[in-house]
Amino acid sequence: MVVSIVIDWSRSRALARVAKKYDSQALEADALHFSTDIWSSSVVLVGLFGVLAAEMLFMYLNPDGLPLAALYAVMLAVVLGFNGFFIVLAPFWMAGLAAAMVAKFKIDKHAVREKLGPLKILLG
Repeated sequence: MVVSIVIDWSRSRALARVAKKYDSQALEADALHFSTDIWSSSVVLVGLFGVLAAEMLFMYLNPDGLPLAALYAVMLAVVLGFNGFFIVLAPFWMAGLAAAMVAKFKIDKHAVREKLGPLKILLG
């Protein structure tokens, strides 16, 4: 279990580093997935030690740490959802802003199209 945590930790760090370097959402999601594996494995490990301690001390402890792992997973899903939502809508917002600037300030439409690059199709 500890070996799995160490391997997931190294994979998560490496993927996060590469995701940041290449600005890749897919690699970032993979890195977050491995970090959730680390947390869930850690919770399981703590629960196993709790059961062992309970048996040694003749007590009954509740080793149920699943709600913490679930809360962490929900938080990550919300963050990734917002990131994806804004990344999808950002090009349309930029093109709308550019179109408004062209209309209001009488800017040359072709000069703006050159600056927008692949988003020029959204300018019309």
